[in-house]
Amino acid sequence: PPRLEIRAAQLAGGPGEDPLGAERIALRVAWLPLLARQILIERIDVDAPQLTLRRTADGFELPFRPPEEPDSPPDPESPRDPSATKDEGFSLLVRRIAVSDARLTLDDRSLTPPATLLIEDADIALELEDLAGSVDFEVAARVAGAPLAVQGSRSAGGEVVVELSVAGLALATLQPWIGDDDFAGNLTVTVKATAQRDAVETAAVRAVLEDAALAFGDVLVSGNLPVTADLSGPFDALAGPVTLELADAEVAVDDTFRKPKGMAGRLAGRLVQAGAERRLEELEIRLHNFVGRGRAVLADAPRLELDAEPFALAGWEQLLPALGETAPSGTLALEGLVLGFGPLRLTGDLKATDLVMPLESGASATLSGRMTGHGDRLEGKGLDLRVAGQPFRVDLDVEGLSGAPTARLRMDADDADSQALLAALAGKEDTLSGPLRLRSDLRAPLTGEGELLERVTGKLRFDIAPGRMKGVSLLKSTFDGLGGVGGAALAAGQLSGKKGVDRFYDDAFERLGGTLTLADGRARSEDLRLDYRDYRVDLRGSVGLVDRGLDLTGKLTISETIDRALAEEGGEAPAPRTRVIPLAAVKGTIDSPKVTVTSEAALGFAAAYAADDRRRAKWERKLDDRLGEGSGREVLDLLDSILQGGAPAAEDPSAPPPSAPPPVGSPRTP
Repeated sequence: PPRLEIRAAQLAGGPGEDPLGAERIALRVAWLPLLARQILIERIDVDAPQLTLRRTADGFELPFRPPEEPDSPPDPESPRDPSATKDEGFSLLVRRIAVSDARLTLDDRSLTPPATLLIEDADIALELEDLAGSVDFEVAARVAGAPLAVQGSRSAGGEVVVELSVAGLALATLQPWIGDDDFAGNLTVTVKATAQRDAVETAAVRAVLEDAALAFGDVLVSGNLPVTADLSGPFDALAGPVTLELADAEVAVDDTFRKPKGMAGRLAGRLVQAGAERRLEELEIRLHNFVGRGRAVLADAPRLELDAEPFALAGWEQLLPALGETAPSGTLALEGLVLGFGPLRLTGDLKATDLVMPLESGASATLSGRMTGHGDRLEGKGLDLRVAGQPFRVDLDVEGLSGAPTARLRMDADDADSQALLAALAGKEDTLSGPLRLRSDLRAPLTGEGELLERVTGKLRFDIAPGRMKGVSLLKSTFDGLGGVGGAALAAGQLSGKKGVDRFYDDAFERLGGTLTLADGRARSEDLRLDYRDYRVDLRGSVGLVDRGLDLTGKLTISETIDRALAEEGGEAPAPRTRVIPLAAVKGTIDSPKVTVTSEAALGFAAAYAADDRRRAKWERKLDDRLGEGSGREVLDLLDSILQGGAPAAEDPSAPPPSAPPPVGSPRTP
């Protein structure tokens, strides 16, 4: 039969260098159909063809230049020559086309930087019954090194059946066309589809992305990701069930979330087209023991709508590293939760029931209530918080969910057991006791360096009345401070201990309270006050929130009762009065305060109780007993000199005593 064979074919004059060529092109024509004015090409063979397609910003360049349009096309309205006869011509039919060892190169210069995709070792076979009849086709090739196989047919009625498979296609080779995010892994996929004209009757997709390493902003996914889909409908609006299995994958979001491999994870839903909007209806998300149902809107600003039955939080420390070893227990439920992305928006409710949060001391706090989303803010009103069984009314707002979240906590308590609270929060039992009344309004960023207490700011007002600080007496600490700043003050301090003052060293108080301003890890106060039965302490300064270290100053005011006890026993004594001792510093810790008193304050206090002859003689005898014979007169003369601002006074038994002691808090400087 007639045949044509071309070897080393090359298209010349194209826009690129060697855009199209083949080692051999051959065709064979059947004889007998020519008699019926039909050209039947029994077979076309193309060996080792090569084609380079170049893509620019203007589109694909053809491998040849199309013919130019004539300058003056014929007038379609011009009459035909009536003598012309109809030329029936020949009909053309190709039975089989076989392409072997083909190579196609996509040179995409529309990207920056330019990218290349190579399809090679391609074998293509087409079997045609006739122009309007059925067609069978088969393709085998390597795409970017991965084997590709396609086979199928088209019936005379227009139905197309296709089976496609790709094994181990490296996603990195497709990244220039996928987007800016990082993708790695090998894709194995099979597709079995039946289509009719412009719609898909069925399309079964089974795919596995192995050794995946995908990045979507702050979200990292690694591992094996099986995907199944059964779709149908118009080509531009395919719909049907889709499932993504996550059990063999790790999912991480910064340092805030991590789903390890081996933990249950699944996403399933029905892909639908609702107008111009693509959705996943009948959505089901499974993660660990969480099962959420709703739908997802796939758009430029995706949206997720979920409800979830109560689920236990046990084991969620694996997913939320911030929970650490003190992971909460209890249950959480989602009710009408709508989560929008780009930027993050939240509406709906999160309902906590008996959410138990362990504390470092071994105790726990329990939270119950409802948190409601308001866009970029999460709000909880009237939450019930119990710490060591003590109830608190809590309002909690979390703002800035899409950026740097900040929490605002307003917490109130009435008649809470401060001893139980301190034991629960700090592990200190019996340090402080008494009914607590608390009002607070605090803020803290939830992200950042350092401990949370170091980031807290705001105000806190508290009162404990009555109460007790076990083993802590600020009166005793003050008198101890008096006894450490000089010989005369030492004597005065020791003497005061002999006059029954120790009975006032009780650690029970009538009221402890004040307003604290929290910032930089410290609580500052200008009105911290302790009221005891017979004296009062006013303090200002700061207390460390973490180390509970004290950095305070203030004053101690003793009552007439203590003043009378400090005065001389027997005989007549000046009328008792209140007296003030300035406190230069209160250091140490809450559990063990250390009081410092200046020399001037100590001497002034001592002088107040050695101002008349009767008491002077008795103090002199007691000073002699403690400091040696004759020392008492010398010390008291020295005090007289200091208080009078001159030299020691001469001994004169008939001299009248001073009319009054110097004002407390205003001692003269020696």
